[in-house]
Amino acid sequence: MEDKLTQYKEGYNSAPEGYKCNINYPDLKIPIGEGLYRPTKWIKMADEGMVLAYTEEQGPKSDPYLVPIHAAPIFSSEPIDPIPQWLHQLLIGQSAIFHMLINAAKKLDNWGVAADITCYREYNDKMADINAYIEQLQAEADSVHLTKLLCEG
Repeated sequence: MEDKLTQYKEGYNSAPEGYKCNINYPDLKIPIGEGLYRPTKWIKMADEGMVLAYTEEQGPKSDPYLVPIHAAPIFSSEPIDPIPQWLHQLLIGQSAIFHMLINAAKKLDNWGVAADITCYREYNDKMADINAYIEQLQAEADSVHLTKLLCEG
């Protein structure tokens, strides 16, 4: 029984297969409840914007956590410049060009940048869908209003 317990207590001495030591994202922490967090020790890229992570205390019998990742914010007293028009066109442009941008961002070895670019694209698409729905509702409202005016006449 003691051997079984030590297997659960053992942490990874080296990176699990496919994982790397978390040196790029010191603020990436795993919530453990009641406002407490543990730092991540080993990370692996998962789906866009997510990483699989282990804490230092976890071992081979533990399941990894799925944690969202973002680019580290840059704190400065300088005013922020708007996104250049050429970059904005890449962010909202055709799918093939957008995927080239994502692949280039992944080569930076900063998963947060690629995650934020994907997040921007998703929110832009969602906003376009909402605006199209608003236009559809406005057209229906205009039609009902016109029909109401005809009825009044």
